[in-house]
Amino acid sequence: MSEIFHISERGDIQTFTPRPFWHVNFVWSGRVSPNKSIPNGATIFNVVYCDSADKLPFYYLPRSTPRIWLTHAISGRNIRTLQGLCDTSGDYRVLVVPTDAEAGIRSHQFYRYSFDPSDFELLPTGEWVCYRPVKPTAVSGAHRTIESLGIDGVQLVFCSDLPALKHRLDEESVVHHCEKV
Repeated sequence: MSEIFHISERGDIQTFTPRPFWHVNFVWSGRVSPNKSIPNGATIFNVVYCDSADKLPFYYLPRSTPRIWLTHAISGRNIRTLQGLCDTSGDYRVLVVPTDAEAGIRSHQFYRYSFDPSDFELLPTGEWVCYRPVKPTAVSGAHRTIESLGIDGVQLVFCSDLPALKHRLDEESVVHHCEKV
């Protein structure tokens, strides 16, 4: 892999400094912050996170937007299961967000930072971490979220009840990645 990436709403970052995150066996993780609880058994570590290009669309949205990400690769089941739960064409990659987030997503833009993977460690989850300050090799942006999702072949689906959808996906044992749901 020649490059790994970090998405940010800021386009002026010269050096990325490790921040505290927690993880449970590198399967479940989150950012450490004063108003969030940390699960029992979680390990806290300070890192800069990056990811491969195929996983980046999950991060294109405004940081505060709840989301569910489904792909054939992570679900292990056909995305047609999702078709009965919300309006989707059954694309390979689907990003589901709350209906009331549409205006914010349509006006949102982000920056894509590139890094040399030799500065990072590959985690069992496929994410990359660096334990020290690191400088990007390049930055591009400002990218518009809606256009970038389309270019990357991701279907954006608006859902009126994201928690209910997550509950249903859990009931159906459809593997998915979610944030803030």
